[in-house]
Amino acid sequence: MNNKAMSYIKIYPISIIAKINSEGCYVGEMVYDIEQYGHILKSEFLNVELLSHEQTNSPWWIRVTNRRHSFVGISVFMTALNCYFFKAYQFNLMSQSEKVSADIYEYHFDRVYFDMGNKKFNIIQKIMIPDSGDALGSLLKINASC
Repeated sequence: MNNKAMSYIKIYPISIIAKINSEGCYVGEMVYDIEQYGHILKSEFLNVELLSHEQTNSPWWIRVTNRRHSFVGISVFMTALNCYFFKAYQFNLMSQSEKVSADIYEYHFDRVYFDMGNKKFNIIQKIMIPDSGDALGSLLKINASC
């Protein structure tokens, strides 16, 4: 696969919502935005399953179960996502912090994107915007000095 072509793809994970099904498996969807050559597709989704080996303390991972809306490099993205989500962020499915009900887990990602070109997650920096009172005060000061 041409690395140059993949450098124009950015994936912005939004959320993962998983529910325990009748078999005791965590299934759900991951919502994401994808940017390719400046064109952005909003609120795309992948059906996913959160899995763990039967042994205790084994790592969890996310597996795509439906590739209806797949994109070039999905396996690269999923490998990086699993590393980011479970190792760097240290998400623990058994933690109560992400539980929204008895059988539903919901996680909303920080503002990050995965750059397919360098195969890394990047944090989107917040832009400091003054609140309306500060902006109005600055505007009045500017007008008063004219």
